[in-house]
Amino acid sequence: MAFSYEWLECRVALGAQTVAIRSAATFSTEDRARGREALPFGSVLWPAAIVLADRLCKSPELVAKKRVLELGAGLGLVAIVADQLGAKEVVASDGHSDMPEMYAHNAEKNGVTPRYVHYDWSTTPPEALGTFDVVLASDVLYELNACTLLADAIARTLAPDGVAIISDPGRPHWPRFLKKIEARGLAHQDQRAHLPPSNDPGLDRVLQMHPTAKRNHHLLTVTRAPSVDAKP
Repeated sequence: MAFSYEWLECRVALGAQTVAIRSAATFSTEDRARGREALPFGSVLWPAAIVLADRLCKSPELVAKKRVLELGAGLGLVAIVADQLGAKEVVASDGHSDMPEMYAHNAEKNGVTPRYVHYDWSTTPPEALGTFDVVLASDVLYELNACTLLADAIARTLAPDGVAIISDPGRPHWPRFLKKIEARGLAHQDQRAHLPPSNDPGLDRVLQMHPTAKRNHHLLTVTRAPSVDAKP
């Protein structure tokens, strides 16, 4: 890995199943001494990922026997859950160089082996991944340009009869993202969901790092709308 970290071991309870996830707590003492401060987004377990994973566990038919892609997979909670729920194939993707090793650790710990691919939204053509029955992403709209990049990625990787599910805590760019989705001829339906309760000390420490943990999250379902002409 490019950096070294201090870790928190978390156990995420999702209905009848529990997923073990190792999340970064901070950079190592050595890297902090070098001036490293802000952790890479994907190195930390985010509440929105737990909300999305919980949604899948409540409706396993969403991913069972289907080809699934996770965009911005980070530590891999959502991809791991999709694999455990019987997906035909799971591809986890992220653009940060440290994520493959972090993801591999968590996948192995939970006895699954979803495929990982490096996918930088700004440089990798979305069509390079092919199309999937289900496309998933959680809390990835940190920056303004992510609205366009994520909308493009969904439009080009979603199979004609596929479904995308996006979990978001209400980031400032959310309304702009919805407009980008609509401009690409995609339909969407929004639901709201809270974080499931935790009784794990490691997970509680991780959640304390996130002001979004208590928010009512968006769970956006995106499908193709054949009757709507996509705008340029």
